[in-house]
Amino acid sequence: TEIPVRAHLQDRWGNVCHDVAATVGARAGGESLCSTTTSATGWAHAALSVPVVSGPIEVTAQAGPHTYGPAVAMVDVVADLPAPRGYFADLHVH
Repeated sequence: TEIPVRAHLQDRWGNVCHDVAATVGARAGGESLCSTTTSATGWAHAALSVPVVSGPIEVTAQAGPHTYGPAVAMVDVVADLPAPRGYFADLHVH
């Protein structure tokens, strides 16, 4: 089972970036869980399919020589609450 995590890059003023090719990755417990890339054109956003883990998931973005993040999302897995849910990571660029 996987958790859908959606992330987007923002500039220093909180605007969503566009035309930024970046690699977005998720880690937990020091281990890489998954990664994907943003498109080089259009809005800089990505959808990750993260394996189910309880605890903090760190999401980072690498654009050229620069790394942004991590943004940390706390995940609490409740097996008897089978409701779908969206998750969001805010990679605010400074």
